[in-house]
Amino acid sequence: MRPKHVIHHRVIDSWAAVLNYEEQKSKSKPYRLFFNTKIMSSELLDETKYFDEHFLTFETRVDNFLSNFKADVDFNDLKLVVFPIHNGDQMYAVVFNLTYPQKLYFIRYLEKTTFIVNKIKGLRSTTVKMMKIDWNTKKLTTKNGALLMRQMEKYCGEKQGKWNVEMEKGSDVQDVQFVKLRALYYVKIATHEINNHKERVIKEAIEFGKFDHATRKKMLEEGINRMNELEMGNK
Repeated sequence: MRPKHVIHHRVIDSWAAVLNYEEQKSKSKPYRLFFNTKIMSSELLDETKYFDEHFLTFETRVDNFLSNFKADVDFNDLKLVVFPIHNGDQMYAVVFNLTYPQKLYFIRYLEKTTFIVNKIKGLRSTTVKMMKIDWNTKKLTTKNGALLMRQMEKYCGEKQGKWNVEMEKGSDVQDVQFVKLRALYYVKIATHEINNHKERVIKEAIEFGKFDHATRKKMLEEGINRMNELEMGNK
């Protein structure tokens, strides 16, 4: 989550878990469902392999994900389904609006598990269109992960031109926004009630705050150097 570094896809998975928990607690229905990056991996995007082979993999992953879900998922009561995709260092999202669905894997899965026949017919006949968004990135950058997290948080099925993720135009202003977003999302994930390490994180943060400014700065620099060494060792 450090500025100017690629956000690990497991962070995206944690963010999806936080959003799902909050969606279940929300009183507004229908709600949104966020899968993790384990579902739609790059191998399922390989068009050289047979669809049926890919679908079996997709189906197994979705079933495993839902079996670990704390609440039963009724696809008839969903507004949006989001699949974050981890493809190498690039991360993006495929969003299925259940009134305008888009992907054959998910359509096949719905056919086997739900009774929304009319919606499924509509899904098959709907043409997939890429939404034009002013703040979309044009190339692979370290901002992509934070932007994906922002998209997941803010998108509630708005049509083109109506979707506002509250990102300012201009690289300098956006750079500051992305730093703040990373900090905001890190704190929310680390201190969220579903995080098993919440108490330890808060305790260590309080202890860290007791040191003077010079000591905290030195500790941060040492931590950054260790992280850089670990990243270099993993490449």
